[in-house]
Amino acid sequence: MSLEVRNLPTYDGLNDVDIFLDAFERDVSKKKCFHELDWAPRATSTIWWSTHKGSFDDWLEYRRMMRTQFGKPKM
Repeated sequence: MSLEVRNLPTYDGLNDVDIFLDAFERDVSKKKCFHELDWAPRATSTIWWSTHKGSFDDWLEYRRMMRTQFGKPKM
């Protein structure tokens, strides 16, 4: 058991989702990513995560859906 305090990236659904995803992937191992997501979302993205939690088979699928839901359209 570790008493290490971590400052994980958070996401509120308003900022650039790619910046959040890149920072999250740097700080959290892929094995722990879904567990740590309980602490990362804020505001709108918290509601989205709570309704979709447990519906992803892997991190890449989650990442794709986050970009679809919160990403900026590319022109």
